[in-house]
Amino acid sequence: MTVDPAIAEAAAALDPDRIGPEEVALALGLAGIGDGVLPVRMAPVLAVLQALPPRLAARLLPEVIGRLYPGVEAPRGPRPRAVPGRGAAITPKG
Repeated sequence: MTVDPAIAEAAAALDPDRIGPEEVALALGLAGIGDGVLPVRMAPVLAVLQALPPRLAARLLPEVIGRLYPGVEAPRGPRPRAVPGRGAAITPKG
């Protein structure tokens, strides 16, 4: 699935460190999620996320998941790190 270049360009202009609720709503709207409505197919949403710079996609993914599963909070605290060569994530000790 290809993403409209104008959508990818508009979303890529967002700064993941400064993105607020309005920008999140805009980016999710570009991906087809808005006004409490989820798309029938998730492929377009995933295609938009894949077209974004990695830091922005990482910032928006919890918002997308939050729209899919309202009422479930994202975990707080340190992020798990990948195990070299395995691709799995582990939680750092101590």
